[in-house]
Amino acid sequence: MATASTPAQGHHRPHRTPPCHLPRPSTRRSSVRITCPHCDERAITRTSRRPLPVFYEVFAQCTNPHCSWSGKLQVEFVTTTNPSRTPRDDINIPVEPASRRALIEQLTPTQS
Repeated sequence: MATASTPAQGHHRPHRTPPCHLPRPSTRRSSVRITCPHCDERAITRTSRRPLPVFYEVFAQCTNPHCSWSGKLQVEFVTTTNPSRTPRDDINIPVEPASRRALIEQLTPTQS
């Protein structure tokens, strides 16, 4: 007979309401769709590693059995569009120019 399972003690995370000034997270997960460079069919990630905080190596494989390509992708964080509220001193991802202008405008006092 099956019994209802409950989270193990100490493993349950209480629901946290996001601050009112932030948009609610979507219930649908967003992800990057990777397609095979040869046949344009969907490719899946098999594994990944993160040698640096701003760099990933992703190993992917084509799902088309007639193609069967596999290879390595490199993913790098190259610009910031919104600065972190918890920045790390050892991470330096440049702010893109349009975002930089908007931030400077927000920080510049207005003259009355």
